Amino acid sequence: MTNGQAPERDLSRRCRAGDDRAYAELVAAHGRGLFTLAFRLVGSRAGAEALVEATILEAFRSIERHEERLPLSVWLAGLCVRQARRRAGSGAARRLLPRPTGRIPHDSQDEQGLADALAGLPFEERAAVVLRFVLGLTVADAVVAQDVPHAAVVACLARGLDRLRAGGESRAGPLPVPRAARALPAGGGGRAGRARILVGRDEP
Repeated sequence: MTNGQAPERDLSRRCRAGDDRAYAELVAAHGRGLFTLAFRLVGSRAGAEALVEATILEAFRSIERHEERLPLSVWLAGLCVRQARRRAGSGAARRLLPRPTGRIPHDSQDEQGLADALAGLPFEERAAVVLRFVLGLTVADAVVAQDVPHAAVVACLARGLDRLRAGGESRAGPLPVPRAARALPAGGGGRAGRARILVGRDEP
């Protein structure tokens, strides 16, 4: 365990012991990241706030199941994704969102374009792209958070980025893809494309 993991391990233990101050610290440390994830998944401020509230409540109820080797940020992201998936219903993989409403985090024209583009992705592709390139998780951590096989996450990343790029080209505007993914080559389909996704950042 690294020195950076020790405070999170202690925070998790204190939450399991019922320390109210620890719960407040958990929300303070991870609330903003959870809201960013929730907003990108559901596309509205009201929906994101409700999703974060449900995620935090589930975290408090299930903190005993948190494995200390897993960063709290990844564990909480997984709870949020599962809550969003359940709310989307059995057709989650095909579900598209309405145009995002309300002020988005770090609002700008570029951010609004990204929000609109993400809303057009099927749920699992949207979740994979947001976890990997907006929150900055590794593919391995995204697999844990999304709770699907590694190959499925890689395929969702490839398809999702291809859809985002295609959408940008059809509008003759800048690519509405997360900044972290813009340097990756296009054509994410197939094994070669999936490999490019994996080596695009810090994967081993």
